[in-house]
Amino acid sequence: SLLDEGTAAAEAMARRLSGKEREEAMTFFVDEGCFPQTRAVVETRAAALGIRVVVGDPAKAPLGDDIFGALLQYPAADGGIADPRPFIE
Repeated sequence: SLLDEGTAAAEAMARRLSGKEREEAMTFFVDEGCFPQTRAVVETRAAALGIRVVVGDPAKAPLGDDIFGALLQYPAADGGIADPRPFIE
């Protein structure tokens, strides 16, 4: 995407679902290390689409069947570098 980071992140999250899928899989995970402005755009777009956003630590993320996607920040907004492979696996 040629858009700014926040808008590109929101586009990645904006998944179209229909019927039963729409009722069951409507949670998007956001790394607490994301930039605040990126998180704000994702949360605004999610609210309009009826998607729940869960913000947290990827190392402790409660991933279930209701989460259809995730946004990880690398490096984190505070400059921290964490290995994303355990989360991705």
